[in-house]
Order: sequence, then C-alpha cells, then structure tokens
Amino acid sequence: MKLDPSISPALRLANPNLWWPNGYGDPNLYPVELQFTTADKLVSDTKRFQAGIRQFTYSEEGNSLRMWINGRRFIPRGGNWGFPESMLRYRAREYDPAVRYERDEHFTMIRNWVGQTGDEAFYDACDRHGIVVWQDFWLANPSDGPNPDDNDFFLRVARDYILKIRNQASVGLYCGRNEGVPPKPIDDGLASLTAELHPGLHYIPSSADDNQRGTGTMW
Repeated sequence: MKLDPSISPALRLANPNLWWPNGYGDPNLYPVELQFTTADKLVSDTKRFQAGIRQFTYSEEGNSLRMWINGRRFIPRGGNWGFPESMLRYRAREYDPAVRYERDEHFTMIRNWVGQTGDEAFYDACDRHGIVVWQDFWLANPSDGPNPDDNDFFLRVARDYILKIRNQASVGLYCGRNEGVPPKPIDDGLASLTAELHPGLHYIPSSADDNQRGTGTMW
C-alpha cells in the first residue's frame, strides 16, 4: 500500500479485507510503505509496517463495558501477560510461537498487565494471530506500588508510548491502573491523550472498578 498525496490527503480503500480477532475471521494485514521527501524530491526517510483495517466500538450502558469489532459483538477470552523479564525472557522471534499458542487455545485477548511488555514484536505477533491487546499503563494497584512522583513525566512517557503502538491493529483497549484508579491528574491526562492520539479506542481508569467486575476472569 503506497499513499500518493497528490491524489488525496486521506487514504481511502474500496472493499478492504478487514482485520478480525481470532475466531471471528482472518487477521488481514496490509503492507504499508511511507516515504518522506525533501523539496528537491530526495527521500529523507522511509517507514514500513503492516496495518490492519478494523473498527472497535464500546458501550458502558448499565455500568458494564461491552465491545464490538467491525460491528460484531466481541467476547474477550484470555488472561494476563506480565513479568516478561523475570519469567518469560522473550525476545523478538519468540513472541510469534508464544502468541500462536494463545490463538490455538482459542483466546481472543491478552492483557498487557501493568504495561510490562513493550517490545514491538509482541504487538506484531498479536496483529498476525488476531489477538486483541488490553493495554495497561504502568501503575500497579495502590497497595503494591506508590503513585508516580512526577505526573508530567509519566504523561510524557504515555504520549510517546501511544504514538508507538497506535498503528498496531491488535490494540483494542487502554486501562489506567491495575485494580485501582490513577491519581486524578494522571487519569485525566491519560483520558485526554488516548482521545487525542488514538481516537476511536476506549480508555478505562481501572481494571476492577466501575464498569469492570471483580479481579478474576474478564467480563
């Protein structure tokens, strides 16, 4: 897929093959190449990646979070993915078989618990195998970890991270804190950042409060 800015400033595809989660259809991906040229037509930079076309929608009616993918009700089935350094020790090529096992177990979602896994290879594998990512930010529950000392720094890192992962087809939900609500300046900042930088993706403050129920299985 190559974009020609002389044709249109926006990308429009006729009848694209949509990206679907595991069990709902194929996780179709398109190769994308972006080139940035100087005034004298020299290529100054090139970016290549795989992109999926899909639409997540959400409802919190009745104080219960529900999700849809491409207009179809989406039922998350999965678990937490965490402690990558002390337990998993995965590196780039190891993510593919690990996420494929999740697919073969009929999982549809992995929760990136407390945002502990930051490797692009993890998201790429979820893209390929149709596993939706519940993306936590980096706040353990209030009894396990202190609040950040520098809210502005935390939000600057969050901005960079959203920009890093927002083109991944598999990212389906942002969550502010594990089993608790972030401090208000951070909660407000994360809600604003996700709406600005990744419009169409939903943000919830807590994994276990308000529209979430309990601390065990997902929904």
